[in-house]
Amino acid sequence: MLFIFGSPVFAKSQAKGLADMTMPFSLSNMPDTIHFQTDEDISFEGNTVIPQYSLVFAEVINAQRELRWHKSGVILCKINSYIPISEEEEIDISGKNIYIAVKKYEKVYAKEATILGTEIVLSQGASFFAPGVDVLYFFTKGAITRNTHPNWFMAGVSNAYENSIC
Repeated sequence: MLFIFGSPVFAKSQAKGLADMTMPFSLSNMPDTIHFQTDEDISFEGNTVIPQYSLVFAEVINAQRELRWHKSGVILCKINSYIPISEEEEIDISGKNIYIAVKKYEKVYAKEATILGTEIVLSQGASFFAPGVDVLYFFTKGAITRNTHPNWFMAGVSNAYENSIC
């Protein structure tokens, strides 16, 4: 699932929408063009509307890996064309200069967010009395669950880093 931010050049407002990626890729092997299917209508200034379930073709301009405080990277693209679900003919919009920033979309689950928020607040409160207990707690939790790395030490370090307040 992707979250799309797009705007024509010099536009004052941004369009936002969701889309499903229809091809595998990675930052180490980024293709020149990507294609994805829209989950909803996406409208841009200048009366350009890409209908729901359209197959969109975009040229990759730049890609950036995830940075601190972000869970996913960003791909900057220029939309060249799209194929509506009701038609088989490709519609060329490369002359309209529509650029999009594509991010991975992760649904927020209220129960998991509440549990994590409670853990962070309680561990930070405990760290006033025993400094470092919050880091130790999240390191231990990551080492046990091993969600981010198969090695227990690397998983613990990764989890402690992701949940630190620094």
